Amino acid sequence: MWPEKKLVAKIIEGLRKRRGHSIEVFKHNDRITRGIPDLSVTAYGRTTWFEVKQFTSEEPRPSEIKKKLEPLQLQRLKRLADCGRAFYICGYVEDGAQRFSVMSPANAHRFGAFRFGKNRTIEQDLDLLTTFL
Repeated sequence: MWPEKKLVAKIIEGLRKRRGHSIEVFKHNDRITRGIPDLSVTAYGRTTWFEVKQFTSEEPRPSEIKKKLEPLQLQRLKRLADCGRAFYICGYVEDGAQRFSVMSPANAHRFGAFRFGKNRTIEQDLDLLTTFL
């Protein structure tokens, strides 16, 4: 399992690689203001916000989901989704490989609401992530 920091770096690198100069990616790590999502990505004339969470398995226990989805972050992400576009990126390990799926904050209680499917690589997950922009 990758640390969340490594997953964020891979996502940033992958988005920039796939969209080049037609995308702007900002990593937010403001330790003073709580609840700000990890990334904002501007492409195609709109901005999408992403909060990245790394889980210990592809089927996390409900207690792990609840612990990872901090109430203030969830509230902020829901507000951003209501005003525009915002998603969780949920990292997990499947068959020994790092993977991720994307879910709406409205479905935050259902892990894997947008699971990309089995037997995919993280590179294929990154390809599919661009469809959320």
